[in-house]
Amino acid sequence: MKIKPTIVIILMLLMIASNFTIGAAAESSCEDDLTSTGDETGDISVTKEVWDSVAEKWVSEITAELGETVRFRINVAYLEKNPASDKGYRLAEIYVKDTLPNYLGYANDAKVYFGDAVISGESSVDGKVIRWNLSEEKYNTSYYTYNNEPGIQLALQPTPYPAWWADVPNNVTIEFNATVVGYGVNVNSVEVDATEHCSGLPMYGSAEATIIVEEPQCGSIDVTKKIFDGCEWTDSYKAEVGEDVLFNITITYHAGTGCGENLTDIVVTDNYSIDGVLSCTIHDFSYAPSEQHDSTIIWNLTDDFGIQISDGKSVSIEFEVTPTCVEGLAEFENCVDVNAIEHCCECQLSGYDCANFTVEEPPCEPEIEVEKYVWNGSAWSDYVDDIHLNDIISFKIVITYNSCGSSYEILNMVVVDDLPCCLEYLETTNVSTTREMDQPNITVKNDGKSIVWDWVYNNHVVLHNGDSLTIEFNTVVTNYCDMEDKNWAYVEAWGCSGPYFYGEDYATVNCTPPVPKFSKKVFDGQEWVHEIEVSKGETIRFKLEFEYYGETVLDEVKFVDILPCILEYAGNVRSNRNLTVELSEDGKTIWFNLIDDVIEDGEIVTIEFDALVTGTTGECCECEYVENYAYVTGKIGCVQEPNFFMDDKVRIVAQGNCPPTIPAIRGPTTGTVGESLTFYFVSMDPDEDNVSIIVDWDVDYPVAYSPMASGEEKIISYTFDDVGTYKIKAKARDENGAESGWTPAGYEHVVVITEAPPNESVELSVKMAVFGFGRVKATVINTGDVDLTDINWEINATGGLLKRVTIYNNGTIETLNTGKNIRISSSDRMFGRGSSHFGFGKLTGQVKLTAGNYTKIQEFKGFIIGKIIIIPQLYTIQ
Repeated sequence: MKIKPTIVIILMLLMIASNFTIGAAAESSCEDDLTSTGDETGDISVTKEVWDSVAEKWVSEITAELGETVRFRINVAYLEKNPASDKGYRLAEIYVKDTLPNYLGYANDAKVYFGDAVISGESSVDGKVIRWNLSEEKYNTSYYTYNNEPGIQLALQPTPYPAWWADVPNNVTIEFNATVVGYGVNVNSVEVDATEHCSGLPMYGSAEATIIVEEPQCGSIDVTKKIFDGCEWTDSYKAEVGEDVLFNITITYHAGTGCGENLTDIVVTDNYSIDGVLSCTIHDFSYAPSEQHDSTIIWNLTDDFGIQISDGKSVSIEFEVTPTCVEGLAEFENCVDVNAIEHCCECQLSGYDCANFTVEEPPCEPEIEVEKYVWNGSAWSDYVDDIHLNDIISFKIVITYNSCGSSYEILNMVVVDDLPCCLEYLETTNVSTTREMDQPNITVKNDGKSIVWDWVYNNHVVLHNGDSLTIEFNTVVTNYCDMEDKNWAYVEAWGCSGPYFYGEDYATVNCTPPVPKFSKKVFDGQEWVHEIEVSKGETIRFKLEFEYYGETVLDEVKFVDILPCILEYAGNVRSNRNLTVELSEDGKTIWFNLIDDVIEDGEIVTIEFDALVTGTTGECCECEYVENYAYVTGKIGCVQEPNFFMDDKVRIVAQGNCPPTIPAIRGPTTGTVGESLTFYFVSMDPDEDNVSIIVDWDVDYPVAYSPMASGEEKIISYTFDDVGTYKIKAKARDENGAESGWTPAGYEHVVVITEAPPNESVELSVKMAVFGFGRVKATVINTGDVDLTDINWEINATGGLLKRVTIYNNGTIETLNTGKNIRISSSDRMFGRGSSHFGFGKLTGQVKLTAGNYTKIQEFKGFIIGKIIIIPQLYTIQ
C-alpha cells in the first residue's frame, strides 16, 4: 500500500503539535506545581564503606594483607533538607567517579543495586579511575523514569508526583572489588555529581574508605655455639690431649610480623683457627658436612637434608674435636656463621657466635704402650671375621716403652693373652725385641684359652726408652660362638726398683659361623650367570652349588629343582658327591638325593645337569621371561622335620611371539541416535609388533580396523542407529597373528543411547517504533526456541538534507527468554559533533543484533522533521 504525500505531511504536523503540547504540559508541571524556594531542595548523601570479613559488617576502615581482595560499597541517597516540605524532586544525570589509591588495583565484579534490580558492570575503567554513568541505557530497570528517560533516577519519598513515583527508590548502591598491591594507608575516595530536577541545581557528594596494609617485619635467628664441659654447655673449656670435645651449634628462628612462617635455604659455615701448635681430628658429625676443606665446614641444611624451621623452633648440629698432639699451650677457636631466607617475604637473616677450648701439653710420665693385632688374611688389623672351623688365626702383641728421658730400664715383664670363645692356642711363632732378651717362659692355662709369657727371676728382657718387644702366635678355630669376642692382652713390666707399668689392648674376633651359601646358575658359554637368552631346541646347562657352615652337621640333605614350562630335563648329571635322581610324573621337578646325606662345616656340594628348551617365552606363562627355581633342605640337630632351607633361581628368556594386551577403551558413556561418537582404543605388544583392533559394538558382528603401532591410540568414530544400552568390547591382534583375549565380562565400555532432541533454532526479530522524539526506538523479540544471553545491539542511522544528522547507540541485553521482548533506543545525545540539533529529510539506518555466532540486521528508512522521527512500517526492510 502506498501513502500519499499529503497524508504524510498532515500526520507530521499533527505529531509536532502533539509533542509541543505534551512538552509544555510536562514543563508546566515542573515549574507551576513544584517550584522550589531553595530551602525545600533535596540533598545528596554519599557513603563509602568496605566489607570487614572478621566483624562481618560494612565499615569505613579495615586492615588487609598484601594480595587480598577487598570489597567496597558506595551508597548514593537523595534526601530532603526540609522534612516539613511537601514538595519533592527527582535526581537525574547521576555520575559516580571512584578513584583508587596507588596500592589498590581494580578487580571487577561491579554490581549496581537499585531496589530489586541488580545490574553488572561499570561505564568505564581508566587505570585507577572507575566511572558509572547511571543515565546510560545499560542501567535501565523496570522502575519509572520521567519521560521514559534511560538509566536510573532517584525520587524523594514521600513524593508529590503521581503514584508511579511512589515505588521509585531514593538511593542506589554500587559494589566492586579491589586487590591490595602495596603497603601503607590506602584511602579510596568517591565523588558523585548529579542534577536535581526540576530545579536544575547541580548536586555533589563525596566519601572515603580506608585500607591499612601493614608492611611485614622481617624475623630473626638466634645462633649459639657451645662446648660441653661434662656438666653443662659453656663458651670456653680447658681440654686434655686425646679428649673428645663436643661442640654444639643451635639455630632458633623467630618469625617476623606478617612475614614468612618458615626459615629455609639454611647454610651453616663453621670456621676454626688454632693459636699455637696443635694437631686434632674433627669427627662424629650429627649431620654430614656438605663441604669440608682447610679450616672450613659447611652444612647446607635445606638442600641436603630438607630442613626448614618454623617459628620458635630450633635445629642443632653437633660434632667432636679431639686434640691429638700439642706443644706448650694452644687454643682452638671455633666460630659459626649462619645465613638463611625467611619464606615467603624473602628476608635475608643471619647470625654468628663463637666458642673455644685450650689444651696444654701434658707432662711426660714413663709408660708402656700395648698394641694387639689379628691377621685378617691380608694385613694386621684389630678385627677379623669369616672364620671357619680348623682355620689358623694369627695374632701379634707389640709392647713399646717410653721412659720420658729417664734412665730407668725395664728388666721384667709378664704378658697374658685371654683367647675368645672360639679359639685355642697352638704355638708361639715369634718373640723379638729391639734390644736384648732371654727366651720367655710360656705357660698355657684354661684348656688352651689363656697363654702367659714371662721374663722374671732368671729370665730377663731389657727395654730402654723407645724399645719394643713383639710376640706372634697362632691359634685354631675349634668351635663357633653366637657373638663377636674380644681377645685381650695384658702386660705388667718393671725394673730393679721403682714403678710398675701396666698396659692392655684387644683385637676382635667374630666367632659366629659364616652364612651358608646356595646358588642356582646357568652357563652362558663363558661363565655361570643368573639370566640367559636362549632359543627353542637349544640345550642349556645348570649348576647347583651349596656351601655349608655350622658347628652341627646338616643331615638328610635334599636338592630340588623345578623346571619352568619351556624346559625339559636332559640328564648329563655331574656332582662331587654320590647321588640319585628322581623325576616327577610331568618331568618338571627333579630330586637330587645324596647317598651320604650328611654335609659338614665348610663342605661344598656341586650338581650340574642339562635341560632342553622345548618352547618359547609366552607360550605357557608370562611373556617376558620364565624362572627356574631350586632349593636345598636339611636337618640341624635332633628334629623331626627339616629346619634348614635355602633357595635361588635363574631367569630364562626364550624368544617367541607374544600376544598384545587387551585393549583399553575410553570414550563417551552417553549419546543420541544418529550422533557420531568418538572412541579411543590402545593395546601394547611386548614384541613391539603392529597391532590391529577388533571391536564388538554389541550390534551385529565384530569389526576389524587397520593396524597401528604398539601403544598408539586408535581413534574410531561410530554411530548407533537405535535407542538402547550397548556394551562395547575389544581384542587386539599383532601382525604375526597372536591375539589377546576379549575385554572381560563386567569391564566392557557401556554407552547409553537415547533419542536425539528436536532441533532448536536461534531467531530474533525487530519491530521498529513508528514515531520517536529525538530517538529511534525498536522492540527486540526472541522468536526462536532457546533462551538467549548477552545479546549485543547497535542502532545506527544518518539523514537530513545535508546528511548532518547522526543517530547512534549500543548496549547489551543480558537475558531474553524465548517469546519475550525488550525495548531499545538510540541515545538522547544522538547527534554527533558538528551535526544539526534537528533536521528535515530522509533517514536511513539499521539495527544490528549479535548473540554468539548469530547475527540479525534490520534495516529501516524514515523521515526526520525537526526532532520528530517517523519510520513507517512500509519502509522497514525485513
